[in-house]
Amino acid sequence: MPGRGGKSNATAPGDKQGPSSPRGEDEPTVRAAAPPSGHDGTVASFPGGEGGPVPRGRRARHDAAHAAALVAAGDASSALLAVQATAGMAQIQVDFAALLGGREAQELRQRLAQAQSAARAADDALAQLRQRMPVGEQYPTDQLTGAAAAYQQVRHQLDAAEAALHDVAQRCARPAAQVEARLAAVRAPLAPAREQLEAAQANRAAAAATGLVDGRVDELLAQGSAAWEQGRLAAVTLAGGAEVARLAGVAIGAAHEVTSRLELLRSLPEEVPHRLTAVRTRLQVIEGRLPAVESALSQLRRRYAAAAFSDVDGADRSVRELVQQAAERLADAQRLLGRQPVDHEGALRTVEQVHAALARADVAGRGPLDRLRALDEISADPSGSLAAARHRLREAQRFLLQQQPGSPDPQLVRRLDGLAERLDRAEAGLRGVHPDWWGYLSTLNAVTADAGRVVADLRTAAARH
Repeated sequence: MPGRGGKSNATAPGDKQGPSSPRGEDEPTVRAAAPPSGHDGTVASFPGGEGGPVPRGRRARHDAAHAAALVAAGDASSALLAVQATAGMAQIQVDFAALLGGREAQELRQRLAQAQSAARAADDALAQLRQRMPVGEQYPTDQLTGAAAAYQQVRHQLDAAEAALHDVAQRCARPAAQVEARLAAVRAPLAPAREQLEAAQANRAAAAATGLVDGRVDELLAQGSAAWEQGRLAAVTLAGGAEVARLAGVAIGAAHEVTSRLELLRSLPEEVPHRLTAVRTRLQVIEGRLPAVESALSQLRRRYAAAAFSDVDGADRSVRELVQQAAERLADAQRLLGRQPVDHEGALRTVEQVHAALARADVAGRGPLDRLRALDEISADPSGSLAAARHRLREAQRFLLQQQPGSPDPQLVRRLDGLAERLDRAEAGLRGVHPDWWGYLSTLNAVTADAGRVVADLRTAAARH
């Protein structure tokens, strides 16, 4: 019945009860706290009855069971974390070792799949146990004791799965070492490329201190660095060796171009004025040769048929135009050198344009001079040049008979006979009023060259046998 303050003196079932017994004389008791609510919204009870006093011995057993259940559940959770970490490591190791391919890689993947299956089963078992057997203090002692045993069993299952995953990772050590060695060979070209790029960047920094750097240098460095980075990304697979080597070559080439470019920029202040003087001198030489070109054309027109020099006729006009063009570009180069800041590179490009124009003018101007000299020589002694060509042809015919006695190659025989007929036609063409001396000379030169090729072909065939 209620005591003072309306509190009940009832004891747990099975405890001694006396109306006049003072507290703590027969068996010390403690009063249970209000139990927390259960998962289903009901108020759970501690052992000893709802709201009633709980004997100390029973409460101690309950607390011990609760603590053991908490420890077992915590150990299982820690084991699950270890399984997850080892599973990730094993997956990485197997993927890396499997780059070798082959039967060993297949076996590693099979072992990993088995270990992963065991780990998933243990994970599922732990998840189900957490739902089925929670370890709250409000649950009975027997339930907590059973939960501790169940969590320990699941922890052993997780430990076994973790050990299997660890074993798979250990088995990857040897193939992984082979993969690493082969990847090192794939990456090998990147190291010298990196060194070359770093040296080029250092040269660029030193040149920047004197202002001898332009956008092209930075562009080349960017290209080289991009190629190196692409090579680094390609070096993660064993099949990337050829591409890595190509990209490393691109990076090294860009570094070399940077070095050459910086050397050019350093030399420009001294080189450009020298080259400007050289092309100015050449311009004067070609311009001074123009009267001789005009004289040669005049003689060609008076003494020879138009067909003999039609390809060089008008060369004087071409030379004059090219000289004028070169003179204008030369003045542009001089202006670039005179302004501030000095555009040495622009001046150099302009000088190169002047040089190209003068080269064309030189070729055009030599055309009439060389043609007049050749026509004068052939017209002065046409028979001598014809005799020389016939001699070369007979040498080719004799060499054919020496190399193929009795049965010479019919195609070569016809080829040499055709050359003899060309010489005959060329000689007959001189009997007109205005001989085509240039056509005559061209035929002699062509026959001589073709006869020489026949001899060369016979020598090559003989060397093979």
